[in-house]
Amino acid sequence: MKNSEISLATKRRFSAALKTVLRTKPFEDITVQDLLAVTGMARPTFYYHFDDLFGLLQWTFADEALSLLTKDPDYTHWEEDLYQLLCYLADNADLYANFYANITLEEVQAIFCTPMRQILNGYIQAVIKGRRLTVDEATQQFVAEFFVGGFVSVLVRWLRAGLPEKPEAIRQQLHDTMDQIIVQVLEKANKAADLSDV
Repeated sequence: MKNSEISLATKRRFSAALKTVLRTKPFEDITVQDLLAVTGMARPTFYYHFDDLFGLLQWTFADEALSLLTKDPDYTHWEEDLYQLLCYLADNADLYANFYANITLEEVQAIFCTPMRQILNGYIQAVIKGRRLTVDEATQQFVAEFFVGGFVSVLVRWLRAGLPEKPEAIRQQLHDTMDQIIVQVLEKANKAADLSDV
């Protein structure tokens, strides 16, 4: 087994231990010793992988949430992947309540920007190909970045508000936004390209 695989397995053991302890204690009462008792590992092992318990909580969230966005390498099922992510967040609301309350916009961006950008780029390419549009690279990148920022802001608001809407409602809003606004922007960019060719 490679060092990277061993490191990942160790992180996941600590992650599983944290989730086990969170079922019986609030996050603020958990100690590293609690996790060592569950895993049987040594304190230096924990601190080799994580700076503190919040770092472990953040890593756990990113590891589990991102795995839902990276199942489909060509992102043809982006809507289903996003829906699974939203369901995961809703199903684990109690577990991650402390994380949601303290997460910053920058931290959410660090976790979600890359996979969301890939999803949006895949969607944009599908629209361009399906509608036979000509859209320059700069416009495509602007549209992707704009909607990545929008998605992250919506996600932060939803998490901090205690997930008031059901995942199905957020999924529908995302679907409508992408189907209506993004398609219109790309079609308008295509028209502008056509006019500049005249």
